[in-house]
Amino acid sequence: MIGFPEEDFSERATRSSITLRDKEMWERVIKRNSSDFFSATVVCFAAVWAEQMEACIAIGENVEQCARKAKEIAMEMSPFFSGMTGQMVGYAANILVGVWIHGQELRSWYKGEYQV
Repeated sequence: MIGFPEEDFSERATRSSITLRDKEMWERVIKRNSSDFFSATVVCFAAVWAEQMEACIAIGENVEQCARKAKEIAMEMSPFFSGMTGQMVGYAANILVGVWIHGQELRSWYKGEYQV
């Protein structure tokens, strides 16, 4: 289990091992969203969620197969993530759509999953 908030959220997001499509945008997102707990939680969750999806993709599944399962695993990794609302998950997905290498695939899954 991740020990938030003792560990700084923005530091955790910065250390993330996700494959970025736009590293500069990711760094801006972290910087702009590190001053309040809500925003920092969303950004950190986005990083952990993407890490979990990448682990799933590495064993041969695609984003669509991984997204829900990885979201559930990520939510269990910190008590702060277990309270994520649908809106917060939507913000996290939107961040990943813009910066993550698999962002467009995630967008397709998200639109189908949540009918948006």
